[in-house]
Amino acid sequence: PVSDWDGEADCEENVTFMLFTRRNVCGPGPPGAERSMNWEAIGAIGEVLGAIGVIVSLIYLSIQIRQNTRQMGEHSRQLRVAAIDSIAASFSRFRDPLIRDPEVATLWLRGLEDYEGLEPVAKVRLGRLFQELFFAHQNTWSRYREGATTEAAWQDHRQAIKGNLRQPGIRKWWSETRSIYADDFELVVEELIEEVLHEDVPRETEGTH
Repeated sequence: PVSDWDGEADCEENVTFMLFTRRNVCGPGPPGAERSMNWEAIGAIGEVLGAIGVIVSLIYLSIQIRQNTRQMGEHSRQLRVAAIDSIAASFSRFRDPLIRDPEVATLWLRGLEDYEGLEPVAKVRLGRLFQELFFAHQNTWSRYREGATTEAAWQDHRQAIKGNLRQPGIRKWWSETRSIYADDFELVVEELIEEVLHEDVPRETEGTH
């Protein structure tokens, strides 16, 4: 047994034992030595446990961030897939009558040039077809605004809308029907019409010379 106070090896090696057994294997030592040593040991162990807690917390946080990142990536992918499906369905509703019915296709071609000159019944039928087309365009715009499609995809589609608006029959129909669409999409179409008309001015001027 240890009978004399040893301030180095023996006490340092047995500090954890003394802390948890409350036994001073180093002997009584100088006055207050045991109490001071126990508090120092508690502080040292507390610091170690605190450091371990910080490390565990950081590991847990890292795992959570990775899981959230994967979930956000999967959610974004699902949004893009849903957007593509929705857009495809919108344009299918427009295309199907043109594909199935040659009469509708003929009406489409006539109305592109002279919507105003169509018979009343033909005008109503073609107007519904134009509505489906521009509701599909509006759906594409809405999906883009939601962040479900890319800027590049929207710019490609924007050019497709401009192609439609180059037809005088569609512009005439739009001027009579635009109020049924969302305000933000209406502004987009109006801007595109301005671009089309501005681009067409030089062409008309060249044809007069």
